[in-house]
Amino acid sequence: KRRFGLTSSMADSMSVAVESADMSHLVATDELSPETILELRRTVHCSVERRSKTDQVAADFTDVAKKFTSENKAEVRRGVVLWLLGRVEEAVKILEPVRGSKERSFVLGLSYLDLGRAQEALTLLKEAQEAESDSAPIRLGVLEAKIKAGMDEEAEKLIGQMAKKFE
Repeated sequence: KRRFGLTSSMADSMSVAVESADMSHLVATDELSPETILELRRTVHCSVERRSKTDQVAADFTDVAKKFTSENKAEVRRGVVLWLLGRVEEAVKILEPVRGSKERSFVLGLSYLDLGRAQEALTLLKEAQEAESDSAPIRLGVLEAKIKAGMDEEAEKLIGQMAKKFE
């Protein structure tokens, strides 16, 4: 059984690790994979305690930002934190002007999906996919954007490609 392209035992291990980790430490790590970003959002939305801790990280983000070597990376991560909290419009305002990265493209693309801006989401999610072509969450984001953009034939083709990977 797979979830986000991971075996269920891998996904369960990730869930335990994400749920037990200090949120400010997690947010300050160098790289957050698309899988980790989605798992963080799930835990934030399923736990009052985790949401409260994430709200605190967002409120005190200056302390987290000091841990990054570039202002651009800190701004991307601030946008990620806002998106995790469901503060999508705020996340978009932070993420749009910063330089591109896989993480920015992925989260800004998902934000655009949340806001019903499927064509813009598709462009960004394809950018993220170029950086990490094997990521199931990115592929699923591209699929959702194609469906919402009315690109049914392309979406159907992508579903076929994804199904072959699980045969």
